[in-house]
Amino acid sequence: MLKRIKNILAVLLAICFVVSVTTAAVSAAPVSETVKKCINEKNKWDQEKTKWDNEKSKWDGQKKVWDKKDKKGNDYKNWLKKYNEFTKNHNDFMKKYNDFMKKYNECMKR
Repeated sequence: MLKRIKNILAVLLAICFVVSVTTAAVSAAPVSETVKKCINEKNKWDQEKTKWDNEKSKWDGQKKVWDKKDKKGNDYKNWLKKYNEFTKNHNDFMKKYNDFMKKYNECMKR
């Protein structure tokens, strides 16, 4: 009788082990997929950020040239208007990028 109880307990223990391993594997899969999606999304954002940073570098170079020149006339006013518009768009992008990075960091904590 004792032997039979030991066998039943061993079988139940094995079943519990298999169920727990299967559950862990199944629950880990969505997290991996989520992390992969977060990484892919971050790569896209980083590529976009690189483009914006390159463009900002060009505008900053132009600004240095204009800072050495006489800032009078329509050429400067037109350039300044475009520069300010770019700066506004760049700042808007950076706000969105920073918001994404907060979400990304939360995603990577999983």
